Amino acid sequence: MPSLRNRLWLSYAALIGVLSLTVAVTLLWSLLRSPLLYRSTTQQLRLISALTARRLQSQPDLQSEKIYRQLDLAAQESDLRLAIINPSGQVTYDSGAEQYPALRLTDLTLSPVVQMDVPVRTFRVPQSRVWFYVLQPLPGDYILVTTTPRPQQALRGILRDEMLGPLFFSGGLALLLAFIFSAFMSRWIARPLQQLAEGARSMAKGQYPILTPSGPREIFDLTQSLNDLSQQVQTSQQAQRDLIGNISHELKTPITAIQGFSQAILVGTVTSPAALQEAATVMSVESDRMHRLVSDLLTLTRLEGGIADLHRAPVDLNALIHHAQARFSLQARQSGVELVVLSGAVPPIIGDGDRLSQVLANLVDNALKYTPPGGKITLSIAAEGDWAILRITDTGPGIPADEQERIFERFYQLDKSRRGGSGRGVGLGLPIAREIVRAHSGSLWVESSPGQGSIFVIKIPFVLPDDITLNQKANNA
Repeated sequence: MPSLRNRLWLSYAALIGVLSLTVAVTLLWSLLRSPLLYRSTTQQLRLISALTARRLQSQPDLQSEKIYRQLDLAAQESDLRLAIINPSGQVTYDSGAEQYPALRLTDLTLSPVVQMDVPVRTFRVPQSRVWFYVLQPLPGDYILVTTTPRPQQALRGILRDEMLGPLFFSGGLALLLAFIFSAFMSRWIARPLQQLAEGARSMAKGQYPILTPSGPREIFDLTQSLNDLSQQVQTSQQAQRDLIGNISHELKTPITAIQGFSQAILVGTVTSPAALQEAATVMSVESDRMHRLVSDLLTLTRLEGGIADLHRAPVDLNALIHHAQARFSLQARQSGVELVVLSGAVPPIIGDGDRLSQVLANLVDNALKYTPPGGKITLSIAAEGDWAILRITDTGPGIPADEQERIFERFYQLDKSRRGGSGRGVGLGLPIAREIVRAHSGSLWVESSPGQGSIFVIKIPFVLPDDITLNQKANNA
């Protein structure tokens, strides 16, 4: 299979060759059809006819050998056909009888014009060429016939004898230049493509060079896109490595605990009922922790992939936040934190109540971790246009501006020195909460300042776009 460079080279060469041939044919056709060529021919025909007739006016005998020799010489010098026709219509002399036997002079319209400005007439030989001719009267009712082929016919001989060589030379030179130019252009275009190919091969080997954009605009943009893709692949690979490292780190502690207690039981180190109960409790807690980790990872992956099922139904948000208050009331009292709910006149939304309850649970649990004893957590709800706005406000230490987006990344946790609790969790609650809200065509963000607490804001439309589509289809039906 020919390379792109060779294809470009052949394409440019063929294009230039076709253009050159088209220009040459056009010029030749214009030359053949040029009225200037006709004009010069007719002027020559009139002039030679008039001069020859003037010379013959004083000759007493128009059928002498002397007259014929003079006419032969005049025909050779002018490259015209000269002939004399007697009063009976017979051709007494014809300089081109042998060269042009197809043209019978007796077939011409023999009506001479006495005027000086004689007309140039035309005659078409059947299945042959067109001739120009001029008639001049001679003494004794003789007629001088001066003829010549139409210029196209003569031009062919000129082209064949005098111009073919220069044409072939110039054509060959043009073709050579076309090949050189096309080779340069194909190399100029193919060089950045070769650079892209080398970059792609490097990416396949696990190397990610930064390519310098060059060449035409399209290739420039393609190079930029490949650089962006390379950066995204590196970022994705780094995220995968971080994910594996985080999972390994989070699983290491419970696995170590379970392994230690199980070995202790097997070797008989733990024998008393109390010690066995303690070991079983630790193993159960750590097993639950691993189960939650795997379950949260699976949930987050399904949400990010857009394959999580949403069981949509009308959801009462006021009931949802009161349920969250009841669920975490005991934990709040044990932590010395006041948990307050501010209801609002908000109509139901269409969504998955269980998923949205999980969002509130993750956010309230996160707020309880970071709110110190004596602090306050407030759950409020309000309607703003077509949106339901839920706010979870705490009086914790706050979040620095450079970390407010990072807390929604997998396994990312704030510095443990800022935590108000024991540091539970693995950093998946907030990412899961954001993805659930996004699945409801909403958004989740945080507003916070160090030392002034944090406000997690949930914005969800009352009617999802899919529900609008379904309602429109139902109305149309």
